[in-house]
Amino acid sequence: MDNVISFNLAETVRAIQIHGPTRVIVNENGLAVSPKQIRGEKVDIVFIRFDGWSLGASDKLAFTAYKQWATQWVYVLRTGQEQAVHISMWEPDGTGIDSKV
Repeated sequence: MDNVISFNLAETVRAIQIHGPTRVIVNENGLAVSPKQIRGEKVDIVFIRFDGWSLGASDKLAFTAYKQWATQWVYVLRTGQEQAVHISMWEPDGTGIDSKV
């Protein structure tokens, strides 16, 4: 089944910049909570799915976040950046650190 992009990227990025991602990964087991529930966890990267749903994580937990819907991510956004880039620009090397984004 093809993942058809069904959202406006600029509007989604703006919403993430204002409100945070839909959910945030908080541990290596993949537990995700709403941005309002995080306690001290830093969001360094946000993965955006084909339907506009988003998942944020610290650099340390980025690979854990990526694995949740690896085939459904279409964009990735670094905290502090204005524009998201295509997921192919992110290299999931297991460390969560990416030199291209």
